[in-house]
Amino acid sequence: MPNTLAVFAVHTYLQWIQIETDLENSDSWNLGANSLFDVCDLELPNIGKIICCPVLPDVDNFTSPDFISPDAIAYLPVRFGEVLNEVELLGYRPIIDNNNAPEKIYLDPCDAESLADNYDDGGIFPIENLLTWLFKVEDIRTLLENEGDDFNVVVGMQKLLAQQFISYSQIAVKSIHYLQNGISGKELVTAGLNNTGNSLKSTLNNLKSTDDNISEEEAETELAEIGNQWLEIVRKIIDDTHF
Repeated sequence: MPNTLAVFAVHTYLQWIQIETDLENSDSWNLGANSLFDVCDLELPNIGKIICCPVLPDVDNFTSPDFISPDAIAYLPVRFGEVLNEVELLGYRPIIDNNNAPEKIYLDPCDAESLADNYDDGGIFPIENLLTWLFKVEDIRTLLENEGDDFNVVVGMQKLLAQQFISYSQIAVKSIHYLQNGISGKELVTAGLNNTGNSLKSTLNNLKSTDDNISEEEAETELAEIGNQWLEIVRKIIDDTHF
């Protein structure tokens, strides 16, 4: 019951700020899934899923559900009052790694301008920043779906993501995080290799559909260049995102 109420509260808020939601396609709105699993997701078409986490009064942290969808982009804690018809949306926390959820997420406020400050120690970002952040995620995901002018780099990223089983929504969140933390493009494009067991050389050859006899170092350099070019494209998107 608290999960359903939290999802509905977030849905109502997003409708108010004119962000489209899809309750019917959200697992949390599926009675079967709700009875078997701890689900509290809300589908945002063309953006990803928000994990709506109920928080009780006087509690300073919350926990992630056991399963996080590959399209999940952020936690959004919802504090309930003593009466369940009183709620407060406390902020949001981007999901950088869908495969490794933190044990606890604390409700301490993080710097509104950066995902770096306090991120590793937990913390949430102001709800007032959510709308602009969602626009950034949507714009990056749209680029990956439609390719646009930077065809070669985008197609390269599409192939890398397919190899590493990373969704467009997830890489959009990661790209924003990596840029704001000054993390290199190489780290971005190789972060998912643990999911595949592939070497850098085989990853690059799969991407290029070739069987070049190159070293791991050469493959690393080429992959890093793709990652850095991608982050520059993302930087332009972020700089242009406003409302």
